[in-house]
Parts: sequence; structure tokens; C-alpha cells
Amino acid sequence: MGDEIAQTEFSAETFETFRNRVDLETSLLQQWISDGGLHCDTPTVGCELEAWLVDHDGNPSPKNEELIGSLGNILVVPELAKFNLELNSDPLTLAPGFLETMHRDLWRLWQDCEHTAQQYDDNMVMIGILPTVKQSDLCMANQSDMKRYRALNEQVFRLRNGAPLHLDIQGREHLQVDHHDVMLEAAATSFQIHYKV
Repeated sequence: MGDEIAQTEFSAETFETFRNRVDLETSLLQQWISDGGLHCDTPTVGCELEAWLVDHDGNPSPKNEELIGSLGNILVVPELAKFNLELNSDPLTLAPGFLETMHRDLWRLWQDCEHTAQQYDDNMVMIGILPTVKQSDLCMANQSDMKRYRALNEQVFRLRNGAPLHLDIQGREHLQVDHHDVMLEAAATSFQIHYKV
């Protein structure tokens, strides 16, 4: 999922090949479900924690590349924005005690990230939406420098015929925003547990 891609522009033939592969994999999945083939003797789980990198004032700090380079741990990878990181666990057998093991391993990794972030006068924050994030932070200049993210942005807006993403949240306050790239997605981080079948 997190692998880098070689290009950001795609031909009609590439899209056709992709559609054919998705159709083939969907048919295979339907067959496995029909045959009862999605169970396994030792199911495994893993997790990912998306986090924020912030400066001493609590504002997003676009230094994930530096932190990841200094850390040198393959379990920590860039997220969409330069101020977000993804911390991953090693796969674990789904058995009693796996949550405690996952927590312990993730906590150690978090501490390593925090220690490394402090070397850049930054801190790690585990929160869904950072209260200090501003619309101006959610810009292409803060997108992680990876081809897959550039391609994601280009393809989303190609399919939308260039139409902006419209956010309209009504509550105690009314937030209404038009966004012209996918960086709005970087405003929210999450914790996910993945179950492998």
C-alpha cells in the first residue's frame, strides 16, 4: 500500500490494464467468498497510527522527511502531508495478549519518534484534527514529496473535471470551504487496526 510508484502520468492503456486487474481480483474475491476460502488457521493483525509533527508553538511542522531519515525505521513512513507520519506495527497473530503486545511495540516506536522529533525542536501529537491547523497549511507545498501523492491529487481532480472539494459543516459554527487539491485530507489523522484474511 505504501510503495512508491514510478510515474505520475498514465495512458488510456494503463487505466484499461488497471480496470482489468481490479475486475479480475474482484472476481477472485467473490470466488473465495463463495468457496469459504477467506479463513485461515492463524489470522494476523497489524495497526497504523497517523500522527502530527508540530513545532514548539503547536503548529504543523513540515519536517517528516527529516525525521524519517534520522529515525531510519521502516515502520515509520510519510503520510500525505509533510507534517504527518504513519507509524506501523509488525504483524501479530490474533491471539490472547495481541493488543498488549501491539500497544507496547507502538509505544516504543512512538517514544523513538518523539525523541527524534525533539532533535528538530518538534514534538509528536496523537490527535484526529489538530486545532492549530490552518487552511494555509493544507497546500501542495506541504504535500509529502512522493509520486503516489502527486498522482493521487492529479487523478482525483481529473475525475472531478477540476471541480474543487466542497466542505460544509454546520454546527455551533459553520465551516464552509472549497479546496482545490487533496490536501484537505491531511487535516484528519486516525488509528486503524487491520485484520488479514
